[in-house]
Amino acid sequence: MPHSPLIIVLSALLFFGLFSGPTVFRAPKPSPLVRVLPGLPTTKSPGAVLWKALVTGDDRGFSRADKKTYYRLGLGHLFTPSGVHLATLQPLLKHFRNLTGFFALVAVLSTFLPGLQALARVAWVKLVPGGAKHLGVFMAVMLLEGALVSWKLYPLSWTCSWLFLGLSWFAPPRWKVLWFMFAQMLLCWVLQQPFSIFAPLANLIATLPMMVLFPLTLLFAVIPSSFIHDWIEMALSWFHYSVLFFDQIHAFIPAIMPHAGHLVLILAWLQLQNRQRWLLPALLLVLSAPVGTFKKPSPSLSKWEAVPVNGLWMDYLSCRQKWKGDRWEENCRLTRTARRQKIKTKKLSYLR
Repeated sequence: MPHSPLIIVLSALLFFGLFSGPTVFRAPKPSPLVRVLPGLPTTKSPGAVLWKALVTGDDRGFSRADKKTYYRLGLGHLFTPSGVHLATLQPLLKHFRNLTGFFALVAVLSTFLPGLQALARVAWVKLVPGGAKHLGVFMAVMLLEGALVSWKLYPLSWTCSWLFLGLSWFAPPRWKVLWFMFAQMLLCWVLQQPFSIFAPLANLIATLPMMVLFPLTLLFAVIPSSFIHDWIEMALSWFHYSVLFFDQIHAFIPAIMPHAGHLVLILAWLQLQNRQRWLLPALLLVLSAPVGTFKKPSPSLSKWEAVPVNGLWMDYLSCRQKWKGDRWEENCRLTRTARRQKIKTKKLSYLR
């Protein structure tokens, strides 16, 4: 279907609007895999933190600045076990004739493990015949999984899976890299984060070491600690430092803040035919300039409502949120119900 990528992108925008507005913030839960897998490192080195993030999706050991670096370079998928991770295992998986049982086991186990829901969605889609080949089947499986599991617990993660998995399977092979770059820019626009023009190059550079390191992290996560673990942890630490070093090029060429004009022009360029590709985007640019399209940032889709993990305070707090440069400040006061019950609480404030 020639318009499949456009359908995926427009529907993803709809889901971002539905799911990433004022959203209840839940503190991430530690993955039970940390206790089950004896080979996961217990130190706090960058390599150990990255190891846990690759296997369990738990990235809490990284600082906020380091997380922004990974996402700015388009490497945030390393914190989300998903199709990228299955792709690194492809050389091993291709030796198995029937993977139905494998995907069924991965789908069932990953659905109920915190941090692995993106991997579960990939497995469910691959488990259903035609899920990765027919857009209608893909959408049906994803919508059913979302309705049963993800919309309540992980709505933004589900929308990212919808966008990136959909483009990975249904974007034209010739322009797939550009569609992915557009998707990363769209995500940065929604979350009001900078986007690096070096993101495709960073992914290309990271592919080769990860094709070796990720299978090793999986294998040795189930094996008790040995001297090989130290080598893997050291290699992952070097990988982390290389990401931070590569990010220093923005001192010379700053990352950009995507806005509506960028997205419209890139989408038009990707979707139009050869002769129209060069003329219509330029015409669109001229027509949109008086409307201020290029000055329009993302609406406050990255706004989070901060509430305790158990959610019990939602009936007792009345909060007003105000944007302060890089965070939403929560000014909360007790409702009449809470004052009558003499409930005490603290002012809440969470970073995006």
